[in-house]
This record gives sequence, C-alpha cells and structure tokens, in this order.
Amino acid sequence: FTKFKQTHTYNGTNTVIPYHLFEPQQANNSNNKFPLIVTLHGTEYHLASEEILLAYFPSNYMATACIEEAKQKKFPAYVVAPNLHDPLWDIDGYNSWEDVASQDYLNELIENLLTNYQIDSNRIYFVGHSIGGGAMWKLNEKLKNKAAAIIPLSHALGPSQAASFITDDISNGVYDDISIWTIVHVSDNEGSIRTARPIFEYLQDN
Repeated sequence: FTKFKQTHTYNGTNTVIPYHLFEPQQANNSNNKFPLIVTLHGTEYHLASEEILLAYFPSNYMATACIEEAKQKKFPAYVVAPNLHDPLWDIDGYNSWEDVASQDYLNELIENLLTNYQIDSNRIYFVGHSIGGGAMWKLNEKLKNKAAAIIPLSHALGPSQAASFITDDISNGVYDDISIWTIVHVSDNEGSIRTARPIFEYLQDN
C-alpha cells in the first residue's frame, strides 16, 4: 500500500492531508469503470504518523483486506485510505471524521478521484472503524448522495450515545437508497454494541 501514498490539499483550509490509493490492475488499458472503497480509520491512526498508516494489526485489515490478490481478482476496486494524522490533531475541523472540514475534504478528494480515475460513481462504498465507523452514521448530504453502501465497524458512538437519532434517520428515509452493514465484535460490550444492537434490531424489523 505504501507505494501508493499520495497527498491532497483541501481547498477549504489549504491543508495537506495524506492518503493511500490502490488502483486495480484491471483498470489498466480498460474502458471499464470500477467501484471505489473509502476506508476511514479509527483513533489509533489519527494519533499516528503518516509513515506508519495501516501498520497496526488487526485494525489495518479494514483497508488492506480489500487489496488482497484473491479479492481483487474476484472484486476489482479502487481503495482509498485517507489519514487524519497527528499534525492535524490541533487544527480545528480535523479531530474526527465527523467534523465539517474532514467531510468537506473527503467530498473534494472523492471528486478529484472521480475526475482522474476510472471510478463508477454509482458504486462508492464507505467503511469505517471506531471514529470512522461513527462517521458512517453522520455523513453530510454530499457524501450520503455518493454512498451506495456504508459499513460501520465497531462505531465509536459510546455506551451513553443513544441510537435513537440513527433509527429516526432510518425511519425518515435518510438511508433509503443506501445499503447498510453494521458489524461489532462480540467483546465490544462496553462500547459500540450498546448502540449497534438496537440499530441492528430496528433494521431487521423495518
């Protein structure tokens, strides 16, 4: 993945944010378009330098699993892994993937990728872990309109965070055109499982 390390300067704040991009081999000499998987890391990467992005196991598997040879052979896709790394921690707007500047940056980055690569705009999938998983439920309107699916992994909404605002959005049709897979480890009983369970049950019932 490191050979694909790049940077994008967000116009809104003139802030340089690193990211890793994988391009499927099948895109070479092809007129076909391919899906884009957008992976949003958790706090363990937020506090890490860009040089060791995706170095932590097993949480790095969220992004790197998507580029394994067997998976790419069967499901070729672009994979982008942006990094809200340590130098951004003290800059307003970049403390979380839920922040306005962070989400505006994501939208701008995706638009840039759509312009320069063979990406199918109807097959953009967002997957996030921890704070990235929490952001899956709080994407702004532009990102929601781009999302074919969201995959929150152990979303960091916390035991005190009510699930009602999410189920209300689902009830109000906010996610009608978006496929949802919400996944939580069985041992995460002090955190995201407390909000994931009622959301999951609501999705099952509706």
